[in-house]
This record gives sequence, C-alpha cells and structure tokens, in this order.
Amino acid sequence: MKKQFYIVSILILLILGGAFYWYEYRPSLIKKVCINSSMPDAANQDLFWNSYKFCLADKGLKE
Repeated sequence: MKKQFYIVSILILLILGGAFYWYEYRPSLIKKVCINSSMPDAANQDLFWNSYKFCLADKGLKE
C-alpha cells in the first residue's frame, strides 16, 4: 500500500513539474532569449517588436 502511494506521489510530482516547466519556465526563457536577440534592433521600435514577435513565433510562442 505504501509503495503505491509513493509511486502515485512521484507521478503527480512529475506531472506538476512538467506542467510548470512547459507553461511557466520555458516561455520565460524563450522571451528572455528573444528580447536579447532583438536588442541590436532597438534603435527602431517597430523593427524591435517585429523582430521580437518573429522570434517568439519561431520558437513556438504566440504573443
């Protein structure tokens, strides 16, 4: 009985950890990378936003 509890607990923790990574941590890392890669274009704000949005779309995020 205890063994099943531990297996279920570990499975739940893995699912919650994976969901946190996919929906919170991964998008924040992608946004940081895209902001840093768009910085050389920061002289023109429209060019910056277009570059930033293209980078997000390229990496699989919508914004």
